[in-house]
Amino acid sequence: MPTACRRPASSSLGDPDAPPDPRKWARLEHHVRTLGLPIEGPFERWMGARPTLPDYLPAIGRSTRRANLAYAFGHQHLGLTLAPVTATLVAAMLAGNTPAVSLAPFDLDRFAKRTSRMTIGGSSIADELATIGPWATPAPRIALAERMARLDKARALVEAAGADALLIGAGASLRYFAGIPWGATERLVALLLPVKGQPILICPRFEQGSLEAAVEIEAELRLWEEDESPYALVADAVRGRLLLDPQLPYGMASALAATGLELGDGAGVIDACRMIKSPAEPRLAAPGQGDDARRPASRRAYPPPRHRREHGNPLHRRCASRDRVVGFVFLRGAVRPRDRLSAWPARRPAAGGGPDSC
Repeated sequence: MPTACRRPASSSLGDPDAPPDPRKWARLEHHVRTLGLPIEGPFERWMGARPTLPDYLPAIGRSTRRANLAYAFGHQHLGLTLAPVTATLVAAMLAGNTPAVSLAPFDLDRFAKRTSRMTIGGSSIADELATIGPWATPAPRIALAERMARLDKARALVEAAGADALLIGAGASLRYFAGIPWGATERLVALLLPVKGQPILICPRFEQGSLEAAVEIEAELRLWEEDESPYALVADAVRGRLLLDPQLPYGMASALAATGLELGDGAGVIDACRMIKSPAEPRLAAPGQGDDARRPASRRAYPPPRHRREHGNPLHRRCASRDRVVGFVFLRGAVRPRDRLSAWPARRPAAGGGPDSC
């Protein structure tokens, strides 16, 4: 293809027959144009279903039905990377030698064991799931009137502090004020609460649908594209001094400062709102409510996936053994710092609980 350019997209989990999401193609084409590449549409769009094993481990072993049949597949997008070490293991197995890495975790029989013979403490998955039923006394959701009262109290505290607006980042406080249960990421998602006027939600445009489905207050949406600055949106909406959520990452606070805004610490406002619980909040945090009602049975039915930690790594480590690195390996999971960097160092976390707060 001397005159063609292929732009790969991303992967997502879904039903094999699910239709493609045209928004992903639109974002890709937008990024291609932003890069200034000499490419003109119309573009050829493509999507294909790719099978993935549920535990993200490959299938390597010998068939129990045909003694002369061996299999090695399902490397979860790492086929080229793991091909050399897989070939070495399969060759040892076929020659009757002991492979350098145990192949037991990769045998297809692991799925048969899990579905038909797996039991925990004399129980079974079906028995444990059968114990999950409707809550006997479900706590009511936080009402809109209560959320509006929280916003009004925050407005009054912001005004008393001599400021004009409060910026609340994604996290427990955004859920407290707007009902949005999102954690913080590298992209700014925030609630801008002016002393006067309607609340404003700053959000990436591609998250608009998810945000509209989650928000529980009336707010104006101001969306930004990947090539635009969300901090400029905040600066355009603020006239005066802006107080920042103390849990806002330092990098975001620095970017806001670079716009020329006068900034202040919003911890006093957020702490004063969240440290005093309304009658509805303790009921939501009581035993038997929310996820607490489902966790015991689900933990017994689905114990932690030990195979990822104990058996998933040896095969990956094998790639980098000996004298050279065969390829690169993507590791599942991420390292989380013990404490999130705050825009205001040496401050205690906002009062009122963790990410599951109301």
